[in-house]
Amino acid sequence: MTPEQFARLKIVFQEALDQPTEVRRAWLREECGGDTALLREAESLLNTFDTAGDFLENPAQVDPDDLDTLLPGTRIGPYEIREEIGRGGMGVVYLAEDMRL
Repeated sequence: MTPEQFARLKIVFQEALDQPTEVRRAWLREECGGDTALLREAESLLNTFDTAGDFLENPAQVDPDDLDTLLPGTRIGPYEIREEIGRGGMGVVYLAEDMRL
């Protein structure tokens, strides 16, 4: 994807989000015209957006003092810790499963 195509995709995606949900797909098809690559990419972004839920607006809460001791099975919001997958100077990385799915 060229920088120009990416810039167009960003605009189309943002404008699609401004459309009512029930007409969003039809609006997108019309807006993309015959550009099937743009349509596919925009639909992919919309699908991801629709399935992402509200995790950015409602992040999981955890006491920072507990981050070094999260054990498999620990729940943080809708997430359940499966295993520690990395550790370094800036923190610890865990694999977790979204239990809402």
